[in-house]
Amino acid sequence: MPVQKQTLFAQITEFADEIGLTNHPKLLIAFSGGADSRLLLEWALETWPTGSVSAMYFDHGLRDTSADKALIAEIHSRIPIKIVSIDVTGDAQHNKISLEMAGRKLRYQHLLEAAKLLQVSAITTAHHFDDKVETALLRFVAGSFNGMGSIQASVTLSKDIVVFRPLLKLTKAELIRELKTREISWSEDPTNQSDDFARNQVRNQVIPQIKKINPSFEKAVGRFCDTIDELNIFLNNQLKLVEADSKEGMCIHLTPFLIFDPFVAKSVLKLFCDQTESEPRLISKHHIHAIYKVATGKIRQTELPGHRIAKIKNNCLVIINK
Repeated sequence: MPVQKQTLFAQITEFADEIGLTNHPKLLIAFSGGADSRLLLEWALETWPTGSVSAMYFDHGLRDTSADKALIAEIHSRIPIKIVSIDVTGDAQHNKISLEMAGRKLRYQHLLEAAKLLQVSAITTAHHFDDKVETALLRFVAGSFNGMGSIQASVTLSKDIVVFRPLLKLTKAELIRELKTREISWSEDPTNQSDDFARNQVRNQVIPQIKKINPSFEKAVGRFCDTIDELNIFLNNQLKLVEADSKEGMCIHLTPFLIFDPFVAKSVLKLFCDQTESEPRLISKHHIHAIYKVATGKIRQTELPGHRIAKIKNNCLVIINK
């Protein structure tokens, strides 16, 4: 007797179980109206009890969103959905960051606030496998080796709130095929076709060219990302071994830290800065090398962005204000 193929919704549920999402009684969904978030929403409504799913839609002020109104109205007739306008352009200019980075920062700020208000412990986003591949390439171009593990299936946003990405093992083509099979409509964002954004250049130009050389390119990148993810898990575990609390905040206890190989030690320092500094993107490889010199006693202290300094205090490496 032939084995019946698992449905796509069943695949999502299986992965959601694996990452711990199904342990949460209520969900807040980041909804864009696109194919990916529409499928995520329909899966959640089919999987969670009535009244336990809510959504948030973002108007980034970058395109005409009038085409989304009918879709949002339809969703609103079924579940609570909050529409939030964010000034992505203004935030990007003020903080001298990309539009994509500004949008991501503002979205997560609002999602976190809403989750606390709604007493929801699980936020879900519709990132899929294609997003993971694109992010890995973008981070490779930016020279972020550790970051090439790309998008994680779950990330702790605050003490009691976690962001989950249950679609991460599925391609965009699989999501669209499922929507068409179920005759579910979605909204297309015209800015996805604009090469004004680096991600779109990777999606529309770079990946198609690479696939001419290796048609299985995405799968190869996926395997590479899995390897980097395992490395990042190892490094995070090493950080837990040396991280300590002090009067100045979190610090690194030097006795176990100095046993590390220099590569592991510097990678752990990078993770430490990513988790403790308000602007980790400003911490360069040069800064990490300097912090390592402080830790190994080669220099007394080093200055860091944001009027911060790294120094040794009570056998701990601390990063404090000047």
